[in-house]
Amino acid sequence: MIFAASDLHGFPLVRFLNGLKAIGFGETDFLYILGDVVDRHGDGGAAMLRWMTVQRNVQLLMGNHEQMMLSCADMLLDATPRRVKQMSRESLRTFLHWSDNGGTATLNGFAALRETDPDSIPRILAYVSRAPYYVVTRVRGRDFLLTHAGLGNFSPEKPIESYTADELLWNRPSLADEYFDNVMTVFGHTPTIMYGMQYAGKIIRTGTWCDIDVNTAAHDQIAVLRLDDMKEFYI
Repeated sequence: MIFAASDLHGFPLVRFLNGLKAIGFGETDFLYILGDVVDRHGDGGAAMLRWMTVQRNVQLLMGNHEQMMLSCADMLLDATPRRVKQMSRESLRTFLHWSDNGGTATLNGFAALRETDPDSIPRILAYVSRAPYYVVTRVRGRDFLLTHAGLGNFSPEKPIESYTADELLWNRPSLADEYFDNVMTVFGHTPTIMYGMQYAGKIIRTGTWCDIDVNTAAHDQIAVLRLDDMKEFYI
C-alpha cells in the first residue's frame, strides 16, 4: 500500500509511529511525506528526520520549511553566540525569517542532537538536501503527482520539470483551481481550514487535487491518505 502525509511540523515521533502501526502501515508499504516535517512544535522534527534517514520505505519531499532550514544549515551545525556574530547581514535576515516561521523549535531540537548524536546532523542535512520537489507515481492503475504545495501558475501544457521551487513550495490554490484531468495531484502546505471552517481538520478532495494538510500545528492531528483506495486516516 502507498500512503501520503504532509506538514508534520514537529509531531512527536513515538505518536507518529504508533499511529502508523494503528492504520496498518508495515514494512511492505511505502510512505511519502510531502514536506514540512520541521519547525513550530516539539523538537522541530529533528527526531523524525533522524528516523527517516534510515527508512527504506519512507520518502521525504521538499517543503518550504525544509528549504528555509537548509538556508540556515550552518546554524544547525554551530549555533554558538560567536557563530551568530560572524553572520553577514543577509544571512542574519535569512535566519530571522526562518526563526519567525517556527525555526526556533528545530534549532532547539538539533541542539539536543549535538549533545546526544552529533554525527547524525550532517547526515540529516544531506538527506533533506536530496529531497525531490515532486514525485509522479502510479498506484493501482491511477496516476498521482505529489508535491508540497500544488502547482503555482498551472498550465496543462507546462512540463512538471519546468515549475520553479516557489511554484511547488509556496503556492496556495483556490478551491476553483483545476489541475490535470488524468492525474490526481496530492499536496499539503495550505491548511484545509483556510478554505472554510467546514473543512477544519479534514482532507479536501476536488476532481483534480487533494489537500492533506489538516493544520497539524494547531490541531495536533495528522492526516494520512492511502492512495490505493483514497481512504483517509487521522493520527
